[in-house]
Amino acid sequence: MLRFRGQFGFLMGLASGFFALGLVWGANAPLQTPSPVAQRYLASEAPWSEPVAQDSGLTPEFCQTWNPEFKHQGFLCCADPKKMRARNRRGRSARQCDPRRNRQSYCSEMTPEQRRMVDGGPSMVEELLTRLERRLSGVDEQAQCGPNTGFLAFGKPLVGTEENRIQIRSPERCTNFGTDSMVNLLDWLGKKVAAEYSEPEFSKVRLVVGDIAAPRGGCLSGAGGRRGHFSHTNGLDVDLTFLVAQKNRPSPVQFHQQFDAKVNWWLVKHLLENPFACVNRVFLDRRLIAKLDRVAQNDPLWKESRKVFQHQRNHRNHFHIRLGLRPGAPGCQDPHLDEPEEELEQDLDSGIELPEVPRALASEEAPPAAS
Repeated sequence: MLRFRGQFGFLMGLASGFFALGLVWGANAPLQTPSPVAQRYLASEAPWSEPVAQDSGLTPEFCQTWNPEFKHQGFLCCADPKKMRARNRRGRSARQCDPRRNRQSYCSEMTPEQRRMVDGGPSMVEELLTRLERRLSGVDEQAQCGPNTGFLAFGKPLVGTEENRIQIRSPERCTNFGTDSMVNLLDWLGKKVAAEYSEPEFSKVRLVVGDIAAPRGGCLSGAGGRRGHFSHTNGLDVDLTFLVAQKNRPSPVQFHQQFDAKVNWWLVKHLLENPFACVNRVFLDRRLIAKLDRVAQNDPLWKESRKVFQHQRNHRNHFHIRLGLRPGAPGCQDPHLDEPEEELEQDLDSGIELPEVPRALASEEAPPAAS
């Protein structure tokens, strides 16, 4: 036991020393200047691409490591927005994912550290070393470029547990990776659900989470290699099923159209008040926004955050949440976040219509929403 404690203390001291060294080095040492040949591959060198400052730390080497579509994008760190909006002669979308990534699962793109997080969680030393690696890379942000044109660096997996009541909709796809803020928010929100529905008859209530992003982000393919989503490329977007709270009934795993406005306003209200990241946008069908308005119209938070809710077609069976980069009030603004959204292929046919629960039964079964 003494020998183990000695080894653990040595490793902790070593990791702390490296971490402190990284803070000093990262604060004082200049970034290495890319070679003239490599500079032309930086997104900031292309006038039509999203601007990426040279001092942001994005280099071709970093983008090649973390952006799975770097080569497909013409060796640009960020995808070309003009190509995102391109149409072919028949008027159909020409947006295509990298053909080499036309797959139903992205599990093979996990790093060894990400795989350990999925399997059982990293040790304290491994977490310190991961933070040190991020610091030494010169890139502070995990979400790179815009929601439609970016990638995810040092992505963190969302893991469902009994404590957070989270169920990953399609765990075999490995599209449950996001920024630290995204994952911490969802874990926190799931624990709110577990606390609200703690009675034994509600033990099967789950917060079902759809796509966030692939382990390293990038385009998520749908049918025929076309994009399954406009966004979900950099870990700031997540699809959530509508919350269904019924006695002794499991929550549906698939997207569905049973929408209890009172229960789901309770869920969204906590989402808007989370301490981890501001909610930039909530994409939802206009008819469901109207239902929320009828339930929450007298709530001051609804009046303050109504502008956050935006109608978007193909969002009648789930919430699409987009986060900002920092904590703050709902509606935080950032030029990179003002990109259009549309579910293209992935979820058009996955919604299931559940039988309506009679109003009296629903009010009897569901606990009152928190104010």
